[in-house]
Order: sequence, then C-alpha cells, then structure tokens
Amino acid sequence: MNNSKTNWGVAFSSFRITSFFIRLLPIILTLYILFRISLNLINESLWYDEAMQFWISFGCNPDQIKINNGLDEVIDLNQKFNHDPGGFSLLLHFWLNISQELKWIRLLPLLFFLGSIIVVFLTIQSLFKDKRISFICALIPFLSDTLLYFSTEIRAYSMECLCSSFAILAICTLNQQKSLCKILLCSIMLSFLMTSRYSAMITSALSMIVII
Repeated sequence: MNNSKTNWGVAFSSFRITSFFIRLLPIILTLYILFRISLNLINESLWYDEAMQFWISFGCNPDQIKINNGLDEVIDLNQKFNHDPGGFSLLLHFWLNISQELKWIRLLPLLFFLGSIIVVFLTIQSLFKDKRISFICALIPFLSDTLLYFSTEIRAYSMECLCSSFAILAICTLNQQKSLCKILLCSIMLSFLMTSRYSAMITSALSMIVII
C-alpha cells in the first residue's frame, strides 16, 4: 500500500515538473527568437543583394547612379536585376516614402516573418485544437538560423515564407469553408503574396490544385 502511494507521488511530481516545463517552453522560445530578431534589426550593414534591392525599390539604377524614383523605373529595374515578379520591390518603394532609416526598412520583411509565425500557429491550431501546442509548434521552424536571418533581410524571402505558410493554411482550412467572403479574402491574400517570387507562384498554384 505504501509503495503504491509512493509510486503515485513520484508520478504526480514528475507530471508537475513536465507540466511546468511545457508552460515555460513557449516563453523560452519566444524570448530566444525576439533576441535574435533584435540583433538583426539593429544591423546597420547592408550586403550586396540588400543594397541592390534598396536602390531598385528607390527607383535608382545601381549601375548608372541615376535617380528617377518613379514606379515605372522600379518595375523596369526589378525586371533587369531581380528577375522576380516585383511585389516586394513595389511595396518597399512605398515603404521608403515614409522613412529611409535602416531599422524602418528592415521592419517590412520582419512583419512578413511575424505573419508567418501567426499563420503557422493558425494552421496547427486548425489541426490539433490546442493553443499551447500550436504556439510551440509554430515557433520551432523559425529557430532555423537561415529563417531568423531572413526575418529582417531586405529581400523578398520573408514575404515568400509567408506565402508558403498561407498556402498550407489554405489547404487545411479552405476546403471546409463555406463563406464566399472568406474564400475571396484568402484568394486575394495568396494573389498578393505570390508576387514575391516566382517559386511562390508555384506554391500557390499547387495549393489551389490540392484544394480543388
């Protein structure tokens, strides 16, 4: 009898410790990701591709050092140098009209990155119906050094990441959706996000094929 009580006590203590760490894990993961993002956000150095993206979105030919600053120039330069649909370049063009501070510029890809975490959370939540597990699972992919670096890189990668995440969310939820308004909203979001890169167009098209 005493052995039985002892075993139950040990099991209960083990359960409490495990439960404590499960509650603590989302906080640890969140703090780690925020710390890494803060280091990237205050990075005052631009590498070659980031500098090119800045001048393209600014409407300035990097080769000729000629400033035009019009949307036509942004589209032409994007086709010449980036070879992608140009959605990020056009969005960054309007973003630069507010401020040209480097922290402000890096905030744009960061918003897409944070959006990816939210979308992954919603995807896991739709599958498992557990907010704590969904939050932990949503953070784990973004512990990757590459994805953390892309979070503030002034390129279209974080926008493409959000597109991929949103396409998976659409696969998990859209086939159950009967509201035409929500279906239309999802379609508009995918249409916007897939302008980031041509590979994002393939991802979006595949997700639509799976849903249909």
